[in-house]
Amino acid sequence: MSEITDFIKTIQNELGYAPDPGAIVPGKWVRFPTSENINDAAGACYLFPDRTGGYYQDWRSGKSGTWQARNPRNVWDELEFSRRIEEAKAELEHQAQRRFQGKKAAEFLWHKAEAATEHPYLQKKNVQPFGVRRLDGDLLIPVRDVEGNLHGLQKITFNGQKRFVPGTALKGHFHLLGTPGEKLLICEGYATAATLHEITGLPVACAFSAGNLKAVALEIRKKYPGLQIIVCADDDHATEGNPGLTAAREAALAVDGLLAVPEFPDTRGEKDTDSNDLARLAGREAVLACVNAAESSPGEANNSLKNAIRRLAELSPLEYDLVRKEEAQAMGVRASVLDAAVKAAREGDTKEKDLFEEVDPWPEPVNPSELLTDISKTIQRFIVCDEHTARAAALWVALTWFVDEIQVAPLAAIKAPEKRCGKSLFLSLMARLSYRPLVAANVSAAALFRAIEKWHPTLFIDEADAFLRDNEELRGILNSGHTRESAYVIRCTGDDSEPKRFATWGLKAIAGIGHIPDTLMDRSIILELRRKLPHENIERIRYAEPGLFDDLRAKLARFAEDCHEQVRQARPPLPESLNDRAQDNWEPLLQVAAVAGEEWLHIATAAALKISGNETAAPSIGVELLADIHEVFETRGNERIFTADLLRALCEDDEKPWATYNRGREITPRQLANRLRSYGIQSKTIRIGTGRAKGFERSQFEDAFSRYVLSENIASYIPSISKRDTPQPASILGLRDFQSVTQDGYVTDENQRNCTESLDCHDATDKTPPTEGKEENCLEAERLTDEEARQFREGQPKKRYPETIVI
Repeated sequence: MSEITDFIKTIQNELGYAPDPGAIVPGKWVRFPTSENINDAAGACYLFPDRTGGYYQDWRSGKSGTWQARNPRNVWDELEFSRRIEEAKAELEHQAQRRFQGKKAAEFLWHKAEAATEHPYLQKKNVQPFGVRRLDGDLLIPVRDVEGNLHGLQKITFNGQKRFVPGTALKGHFHLLGTPGEKLLICEGYATAATLHEITGLPVACAFSAGNLKAVALEIRKKYPGLQIIVCADDDHATEGNPGLTAAREAALAVDGLLAVPEFPDTRGEKDTDSNDLARLAGREAVLACVNAAESSPGEANNSLKNAIRRLAELSPLEYDLVRKEEAQAMGVRASVLDAAVKAAREGDTKEKDLFEEVDPWPEPVNPSELLTDISKTIQRFIVCDEHTARAAALWVALTWFVDEIQVAPLAAIKAPEKRCGKSLFLSLMARLSYRPLVAANVSAAALFRAIEKWHPTLFIDEADAFLRDNEELRGILNSGHTRESAYVIRCTGDDSEPKRFATWGLKAIAGIGHIPDTLMDRSIILELRRKLPHENIERIRYAEPGLFDDLRAKLARFAEDCHEQVRQARPPLPESLNDRAQDNWEPLLQVAAVAGEEWLHIATAAALKISGNETAAPSIGVELLADIHEVFETRGNERIFTADLLRALCEDDEKPWATYNRGREITPRQLANRLRSYGIQSKTIRIGTGRAKGFERSQFEDAFSRYVLSENIASYIPSISKRDTPQPASILGLRDFQSVTQDGYVTDENQRNCTESLDCHDATDKTPPTEGKEENCLEAERLTDEEARQFREGQPKKRYPETIVI
């Protein structure tokens, strides 16, 4: 016997009433009547997602109780069960409060509104106002139950955008045009309902969506048992699975009603789906003919195998077991074959159900600056991270709601050096606040681009370090989604291997330990985490107040609704100290920050400089090799060098990678040649004194030095320059003004005994004076003239200045 059946039996025994078995959805609250009045919804029950327990209550009688699939094994099981029950009760209270507030808001707006005599949406659809009102330019459609009680409102703007007042209880509620008689039509949207009501003269129930058709049909059938119900479908011919027609057919089947499907002419477009579109294309007569020709109810076709299987799939396991043999015999099939068909139908009905929760925008305009601050503080409540990381994450989360307005989609790369630093928790928290989140702990390349193409989600990939390292195809797909214009991959599909283009555009977040591939890091906003210290206090997400994340998401939805055009047009100043790719990554975040106000633009700029402003300190292995070769030439002051001598010089410093580059051994001539070949540099036979061997001339490196070494911050590559001289923002307001942290004068290098001369850096002296007899090896550093400094920046120095002599 199934857990659902046991749960329902317990509720029935305790309360005297129980919901239908098919209404139970694990992990969601279900309301049901506890009296003969089918609309009182005084009962509520919740079955745990894993079906191990549940809770139920009746507001009318005050009764409540719990149910467990098995007895607890120990005190810890009892405590965990109690905790889950309290969480479920808190969520129910939040839902009740939200519905109450939504109902009160709807009543206030409805009484404040005026009768809608005209509206751009009505004119566009060529329909009349039937029981609707207008307020501040919005058309208001009431959402009522079968008794006429108001439960919410749908707002339709002048350009046809639709949204519900937050807290609107939609399931089983509708807007009725006319008064029920012998027949009643049910359809999805208001324009369709108004068209049908005006043409047929019959009462019409507007259910607002395909997913609500069945619930509305059942409520009307309970209220009017003898009423003939005709479900008028939206023919979503261009959408996979035709959800409009499928939902209408199921609704007609559930109430033994009729099904009317619009018949369109050849001039039909992809967006022509409902009776309003049919009236525009083929005239009123075509709509009337469609309703008059409504096909027989699918429930009457008992000889239809497909409909019979669907009907059986909607039964509970207990109910199905009681009739399976008789049904199989009537169909002429074995019971085991029928079992397999019913199981497949049930699995098909649950696929992709409620994949993305619909978020109703906050009822009032929000202050973007306060919203971003709230999100940042919420992150730091639950995650151990610095302030800049929390602010960058808040901006990235907000950016997911503006994905259609931007041209670059930076990855959010959550990194930590070790386990137990909160990466997965951080990823989960960001997903709770993002637009259309899709979380995966692992994903294949084929599944990735198909998921993006189908659902357009915000992707959250955990344990990225485990499966991205050796998966070049997956990395390529993630890389391709960085810019809108290149966010596509081509794959062969079908038996004929027909090439097809798949979109990969969208925001993505990854989390991993240690190294993440460089190509991904280069396209990322890096969010560094650290392990929590004993004295660092953070809260657990599961103890957060009910509705915290729901409210923040609703405010983000309202922010996006009100400010999408401003974000699209924003052109914030970009910090010049960032490299080109870092500027690309931060620009969309700065667009959001600019719309939030000057304070958050300053905050975002500071975060960008803190997180990405020192990226040149970690050059690629090729650039590091060029920098070290540049140092060898400068140290020796020679114009030529043999390959063997260059290799020895590179390997002298044990802290550099070249002494262990070849699997723990020194770099080989072949490996050196392979690295330099990428920069157009090849060894040749040269002569130095009386010697003749393979080697290099300095002139061969000039182009590479100027492009990859001298054009970067020299402090990143020459060890003798103190990192304390790294430029810092003197003022967030002046993005181009920088000042040195150190004062004019000399900086002592505690690690090396060098004399260094470099562009715009302080002179460095040895902590210990040169030993006797070697003073001549330490050259006094001299300052460059302005003209020589300009030439040095351009990579064209007029003369050589020996920079470092290693003693």
